[in-house]
Amino acid sequence: MAAAQLRDLTLDQLRDYDGGGPSGKIYLAVQGVVFDVSAGGADYYGEGAGYHVMAGREVARALACMSLKQEDCTSDLAGLTESQLKTLKQWEDRFNKQYPVVGRIVEGGGSWDYILLATLPPTPGIDEAMASVNGFVMM
Repeated sequence: MAAAQLRDLTLDQLRDYDGGGPSGKIYLAVQGVVFDVSAGGADYYGEGAGYHVMAGREVARALACMSLKQEDCTSDLAGLTESQLKTLKQWEDRFNKQYPVVGRIVEGGGSWDYILLATLPPTPGIDEAMASVNGFVMM
């Protein structure tokens, strides 16, 4: 089977993938990484489902805060606690295991560097080394 073509999407384009568009696809983004949750996730993210507010949106803050508020569907992680950041990491791990990555957000969050880092095995001492890099947040 050929690898899926990864796409660059803006946040506005992502909104077209809430399950109601012509494709019927349901995408959501976590820190700029776009997942296709259509297969196996329609019961959660489809029209009328409990998590539909997340469909077609960047949802990093909502996952970290365990929130279903539309205003929390954003990549803004400012002011989150260490516990909330750990919760977000757990959700990211779950999405990476359960759903295919189909693209990235090209405005407002995420990068392919993050995907590459997320696939590397843990490295002893990396937390301390990366903490010294200006602007890096270890999750």
